[in-house]
Amino acid sequence: EEASALDPQDENIAMFAEPVVLDGEVINSFPFYRDANAPYIITLALFVGILAMSFVVPYRKPAILPPSAISWYAGKIANLTLLAVAQALIISLYSLFILKIEVHSGLQFVLFSVWVSLTFLMIVLFLVVLAGNIGRFAALAFAVIQLSTTGSELPIHMLPEVLRSLSVFLPFTYSIDGFKNIITLGSTSSVWANIGVLFIYFATFALLSGIVFFIRYRRLNREELAEEDGTETAL
Repeated sequence: EEASALDPQDENIAMFAEPVVLDGEVINSFPFYRDANAPYIITLALFVGILAMSFVVPYRKPAILPPSAISWYAGKIANLTLLAVAQALIISLYSLFILKIEVHSGLQFVLFSVWVSLTFLMIVLFLVVLAGNIGRFAALAFAVIQLSTTGSELPIHMLPEVLRSLSVFLPFTYSIDGFKNIITLGSTSSVWANIGVLFIYFATFALLSGIVFFIRYRRLNREELAEEDGTETAL
């Protein structure tokens, strides 16, 4: 009876229907879900591509023993660099022209893909040359660990404190963040910061790989000399 006595106006009805009106501003919009998910997928593709390459290209033993460890290391790096650059170009150009991912700078996207691929090459090269199949398993485990701790599924700020602290030391964190800035955010300064951190990984694992190559060269050289001595003794 009391409600029927009310005579609400259109303004009253509108107020009760929408008591709060939100005024929002779109900062970053994604026309397709792939644009938001691309940094994680491209990062994973580059790492897995390098890991798969280790099954095809021999890392641990040369076909013919080179004259020095430096020449062996330099030759191996030169060959693998060409393959790493090729896979980065294929993935980035396919993303741009076939999938038509919208990026702020196509050139920056391609060059950053090449740099990420080279960084992952040094990491996988060190693990495989050091431990063979065990190193490949370690590289795979290293990739799996990073899937949920580097901002791929959830923003790093939403992760537990332990995982946030761990993500600082993982290369996927910086490759994914770099791709995010190139594809959606357009922050050049952040991209350069990620390149700088990835350079630390690149230089560190390049040095470690060089040390392993030197040690393996000495071992292979001793084995070859022993085989030659055994052959001469048999003759």
